[in-house]
Amino acid sequence: MPEELPKSFLEELQSLNEPTKRKVLVVATILIMFVIVYFWLGYFNGLVASVAQVPVADSEGQPQSQQSSGESGFFQNMKNGMAMVANDLAGAPQWLTNALQSPRQYNIQPPK
Repeated sequence: MPEELPKSFLEELQSLNEPTKRKVLVVATILIMFVIVYFWLGYFNGLVASVAQVPVADSEGQPQSQQSSGESGFFQNMKNGMAMVANDLAGAPQWLTNALQSPRQYNIQPPK
């Protein structure tokens, strides 16, 4: 009797039944996504660390120390970013009012 060659990993996956294949697919997807998010967060942490050394202004424009309140650079950056977004949103009604009340001017030129 000739010996059978051992099945490769892919051949073993192909021989599984459908529910087991789906479970393998879900687990593999979770593991791959975990690895991708892990490396992305490491890259993002490097970006934040390189920017965290630059003094950041608070919502009133006054420079402040990143570590003054004991928070890490990432959370301080998030706090400062949210303050900037809140200031922009606070000015949105005034901008919208000005845009709606401004005179409309249209330059219409005949086709050449």
